[in-house]
Amino acid sequence: MRNEVTTAPRSKKNGHAAECRQVHFHVTYWMFYPFSEGKTICVLDLGFFGSWPIPTLAGVCVGTLKEYGSHVGDWEHTSLYFKNNEHPLAMYVSAHDTGAFYRYDPRNGTFVYESQETRKGLFQKPTFPDKVYTAGHSHPILFSARGSHGLWTAPGKHRFVRVPRLYDEGGFGTAWPTWKRFELLSEEDNEALPGWMTFKGKWGNPSSNCHPLAKLGFNICQFVDGPTGIPMKRFNFRC
Repeated sequence: MRNEVTTAPRSKKNGHAAECRQVHFHVTYWMFYPFSEGKTICVLDLGFFGSWPIPTLAGVCVGTLKEYGSHVGDWEHTSLYFKNNEHPLAMYVSAHDTGAFYRYDPRNGTFVYESQETRKGLFQKPTFPDKVYTAGHSHPILFSARGSHGLWTAPGKHRFVRVPRLYDEGGFGTAWPTWKRFELLSEEDNEALPGWMTFKGKWGNPSSNCHPLAKLGFNICQFVDGPTGIPMKRFNFRC
């Protein structure tokens, strides 16, 4: 996480940096996946009233198993906030429509959980890990959930929806040391930026096969909307 310059870098191929003043900036790493796999839940089909989740009995679904929440295109991200130092002050880790803030402890060379937020939705109430793995007490290690790609600071099983209970699972896979290979791009000439960094549309299909409650604003669909582009995302840190 060393930064040898005294001003914020303009942008990165696998992320972007927002410049504030001197060494007061945040860097966001964006990770794109072509498809996000939804979660399979046990439901009871009530016809006109739609399908409703029911608990399994001894691990057996007495209703029907259906997959909800899949979508084409998936953006996940993490942000590091720097302020007048070569090490970060804080980190934000995104998981679906939620995220957690971690404070960096320079004495121990690790991050400490501080708080979390739900950016949208009523049912996503995740339990974020307190522990953060690091590479040599320096770079934080994040774990991408199998199929759904939510980012977590520890391997294992993580609940992110309480009703019905939905979990992300991840572990040690192929490591991607992002700091060893990157390319700096100038933001002064917008034509030099790749199209995926400036695209303002949605990266996937519109929602389909939705629950009747979707008309009331509940995002319960077998296929949900694809995510918006990077320019439409809000920053997690402010100067």
